[in-house]
Amino acid sequence: MQPDSLERLLLLPNFSKLCNSHSRSSITWLPHTVNSLSESKYEKHRQTYGQLIPVDPVHGPIVLGPLAAVFYRTPAVQRLRHLHQLGASHYVFSGARHDRLAHSVGVAYLAWQLGNNLRLRGARICFWDLELLEVAGLLHDLGHGAFSHVFEHLFLKEIDILNWHHQHMSLKLLDHCVLQHNILLDYDSTCKIKDMISGAVVDSSKTHWSGWTAKDQWQLQIVANVTNGIDVDKLDYLMRDALSVGVCGVDRTVI
Repeated sequence: MQPDSLERLLLLPNFSKLCNSHSRSSITWLPHTVNSLSESKYEKHRQTYGQLIPVDPVHGPIVLGPLAAVFYRTPAVQRLRHLHQLGASHYVFSGARHDRLAHSVGVAYLAWQLGNNLRLRGARICFWDLELLEVAGLLHDLGHGAFSHVFEHLFLKEIDILNWHHQHMSLKLLDHCVLQHNILLDYDSTCKIKDMISGAVVDSSKTHWSGWTAKDQWQLQIVANVTNGIDVDKLDYLMRDALSVGVCGVDRTVI
């Protein structure tokens, strides 16, 4: 089995009806319009046009912004409902049946919350980049296969596919979602999301967007912190996994 066929396997077929509303007119706000909003109007737009997750066992009610809401409804994201966050751990811990989608929504929530709290304390980030940060949190695990890390670290090795990483697949599926569902996302914004997902280091050859400066590095450390490993991805799965298996977790008020 070749890597390109694995990519096709990760896409959920016959699910196009879910995305019928994802035309280019489904996103009415663009970078310049979002950034021109006042604080109160920005919050109102998120509440009005976003996606409500009524009950999250870790964070409570969650509202995803309009851009993240469009990605949330795509088949590539919805397939995460069928992937156990902890693989086969539910055979030992009966409560460990939560899915990758719940975790991804939690990471998106924490990413936006942390970014916005830092903005309110003087950090340089615009409203649009907050939306991109939220999308990065939502899509960071998009490339996972069946049984999550078991697929990547055990199954693929058994069939001699070694140079494959779920994070790289997440970036490919981001491109797929944008093209397949005509999501109105400009090239620079797509590149920013990719760097936020991968935790790229500014001034390195691995960044997708060339406009980052040293002062922006913190934005690339929220979802995936390659410097010290402390990021919202880990904060969410430590809390969520601990809740599911019945052990003490992390206090979310640190955010």
